[in-house]
Amino acid sequence: LFKVSNAYLIYDKLKRKTYIPGKDADGKPVIFINDFENNMPFVPSYIDNGYMYAIVDAISFIDLAEEKGSEKMKQIASGLREESNPVLVRAKLK
Repeated sequence: LFKVSNAYLIYDKLKRKTYIPGKDADGKPVIFINDFENNMPFVPSYIDNGYMYAIVDAISFIDLAEEKGSEKMKQIASGLREESNPVLVRAKLK
């Protein structure tokens, strides 16, 4: 049996400090709180050229769209089914 575990460390350039992010009620790390239009919290898989990327499986995206109440997420989720391909989420770093 092979288990994968991710550890997240965030380096704050302005404060010149590294910290370990907290976890939510499900034990998932809370990396970036996405407060734009009440969107989902963002855990990037990849960061490049001022953008963060995350891959979210379709059923999780659908569930998050219902939970978060973002109209844009609900619009995207309405076109998804459980067996749809994962959703690529892209966010610009501030």
